Amino acid sequence: MPNRGQGLYILLISFLNIILLVAPYSIKQPQASYTSRARQTVGSMGDRAGTMAMGNVAALFLFSSRNSVLLYLTDWSYSTCLLLHRWLGYWAVIQTVIHSAMLWGHYVNGGTYAAEFLRLYWTWGIVGTVAVCAIIPFPLLQVRQKLYELFLVLHIALSSVFLIGYYYHIWYVYEYDWGYEIWMFVPGGIWALEHLVRIGRLTF
Repeated sequence: MPNRGQGLYILLISFLNIILLVAPYSIKQPQASYTSRARQTVGSMGDRAGTMAMGNVAALFLFSSRNSVLLYLTDWSYSTCLLLHRWLGYWAVIQTVIHSAMLWGHYVNGGTYAAEFLRLYWTWGIVGTVAVCAIIPFPLLQVRQKLYELFLVLHIALSSVFLIGYYYHIWYVYEYDWGYEIWMFVPGGIWALEHLVRIGRLTF
């Protein structure tokens, strides 16, 4: 169970995830992408949820690192960072599911879902969503205590599949034109740096 300070930080994370998702949207009609205010609201909220999911992912990778600069800046224990890592993970999953559900509803209501379903970006989006949702059962305390090695392998494997799924989900829509791929490169870079530091410490 989190202590009072940890609980307040978790509440802050949760509050920001909720308020920034539902904060006012700039809805303008008519326009080319959305044919009604309702469709624009659903589509815009879905897009924002996807971006917020990856913001959470970048932060949770930073909190998961044993060599994170946050440990030195905050003087928090590693167990505190892991607690916040898990809560950022919960919100990353929630925002990913919201993103997927909102965009699915948007295309179903617009009558274009069948066409979107055949596109590669949609396939990779499904891969990423399923992978990140599949992570949820394995960090549970009972699983980690009894099957730690299995938890660790699956956690790393599913996280990797999620990042790959996200990358191709973005690439098949935008390639490198809009910068959304950066949200994959940041956690990937944090992960790579963490392992390089570990190797360096073992070597020297």
